[in-house]
Amino acid sequence: MKIQHLILALIVSSALCGFATAENETAISIENIADNKIALYNQATDLAYEGNYNDSLVMLDRALEIDPEFTLAYVSKAGILLVKGDISGALEASETATSLNPNQADAWVCKSSALISLGRYEEGIDSAKKALEIDKNYFEAWINLATAYEKLGDYKEQLKASEEALKIDPENILALASKEKAEKMLAINPQESPMTPFLAVFGISAVLIAIFKRREN
Repeated sequence: MKIQHLILALIVSSALCGFATAENETAISIENIADNKIALYNQATDLAYEGNYNDSLVMLDRALEIDPEFTLAYVSKAGILLVKGDISGALEASETATSLNPNQADAWVCKSSALISLGRYEEGIDSAKKALEIDKNYFEAWINLATAYEKLGDYKEQLKASEEALKIDPENILALASKEKAEKMLAINPQESPMTPFLAVFGISAVLIAIFKRREN
């Protein structure tokens, strides 16, 4: 069931219990509220695609005023804040999303990206693994793992994560570059080699695009 349908069903059920004498009017009112929330969310994703991140955030906040537990809005907000460089804000939004719905893989990927950006690599790995427990074919989660492992100098694990990513997208330049970097570092003595960054937080915009592809219609 789509999220808006589930929320609408719960609200309608509650409303009918309290306002049985005006059930038709109440149902119409509730439906309008839910529709407005989804309309705002979809406007936000359209604006984000256009690169209008500030107005997109405004739309998302308006949707959250209607429904403070609208998980997808928090996930999208986290993705946009990552792109804008507000890492702390992105982490806060993604943590809210994961607390509201621990089974939302996108939320864990956003949280992982934020943690890696903050240099909290082990926590970033844990969050990426949470996403993979939900969806083992989540490409961005594998790339996040590869990035974090490189930062920690664990090139064996970086290689494994890169290879998993390539199983999903064999031609992806990020995964190919990570695999090549890991192989190169494993060919020499890692203890004598400086750790160089792969791509900071790889493709934050790619995470955002992946999230918005899951938008509700």
